[in-house]
Amino acid sequence: GLVIPPGTAVLAKHFNTASTSLVCQTGEVRANVFRTSVGTGSTLHSSGYPLDDTPNARTYTVGSGFVGNTSPVGTDQIQLWLGDATPNASGYGVRYLLNAGTPSLQYWSPVGSLQNLNTTPFLLRGRGQFIKRHQATAPLNLVMPLPWEPAAALPVLP
Repeated sequence: GLVIPPGTAVLAKHFNTASTSLVCQTGEVRANVFRTSVGTGSTLHSSGYPLDDTPNARTYTVGSGFVGNTSPVGTDQIQLWLGDATPNASGYGVRYLLNAGTPSLQYWSPVGSLQNLNTTPFLLRGRGQFIKRHQATAPLNLVMPLPWEPAAALPVLP
């Protein structure tokens, strides 16, 4: 019965690697924008929607206050637990915020690559990520827009 607030993630270690466990997730799909805060240092974070996400959809941008550079050293990072993709693996896959000064060169990229991941849905539903903000002195307050168009109201019948 542990209630986990929206936008928060947990990291659980299953010690019996010979078996698997199911985790039941329940909740409601929100009908409004999602407001969240990304703290200073490392924050274990998740989405407010049950959908795979992109950094752009979550407003993880230079314009929102994330800090990038031309090298992964000292930039804001998204760290993905490798055990989510490969059972019993350990360690993190790192995406860093490349910022070479112009908007066309401000994007999330895997370390060792220049691939633009801003619109790639690598932030998977039901999974958490560490957001590491190297130079942050204050939390970022983000507003994630609805990832769908709300349905039009049904007409009232006489």
